[in-house]
Amino acid sequence: NNMNWSDISVKQFQELALIEEDLPSIDKAYATISICKHIDIIELDAMPIGEVSVLAKECEFAYKQPFKNEKANRYKQYRFIRDITKIKGGVARYIEVKHFSRDHVENMHYVLASCVHPQRKTWYGSWVDVPYDAKNHEQYALDLQEMPITIALGLIGFFLPAFEILSKNLVHSSIQEQAIQRKRLTLRMMWRHKTTQAKAESIITPLWETLVGSTK
Repeated sequence: NNMNWSDISVKQFQELALIEEDLPSIDKAYATISICKHIDIIELDAMPIGEVSVLAKECEFAYKQPFKNEKANRYKQYRFIRDITKIKGGVARYIEVKHFSRDHVENMHYVLASCVHPQRKTWYGSWVDVPYDAKNHEQYALDLQEMPITIALGLIGFFLPAFEILSKNLVHSSIQEQAIQRKRLTLRMMWRHKTTQAKAESIITPLWETLVGSTK
């Protein structure tokens, strides 16, 4: 049966991106089939050309632009965060996104791990958040590397532009506008976490510096 991009994981997409553009067409086709179908190149070489041709036909989608699935809200035990102001974990999570987004493809699973929240299923079947543990970021990323690329692109395509817009809006706004935005953010933090202004400021200051300084 013919495949499409929804059959391809983040990991496979990353491997496809590494296929060299200047390879001979036949070598490129074999590499594409190998990745998409999980068939070793040596095994492909041993196949009759007719069988390889059928496999190549099924993998034609890989030469087209992948589509996005923007409707999914979760993958397995991970809940997607589309509002970057609702990320739990403080400034470290923002720094993660900024660092790993320098190479969207190679680091895609790491970016994904920074814009999801782990959950667990209760005994009656509903999902509840569990604490985000920065020490498990690598494991989160490896889990999310198995996510269909169409779902991953739907999340990243929404999340990263929003992050950049927020950063640039802060950078290019006037000092007075920045002061107003910072005050609003402080009040929101105080209200949401039922904390003092001093405590809210201690949380916001490094976050603010990260966002404002991220595009300088």
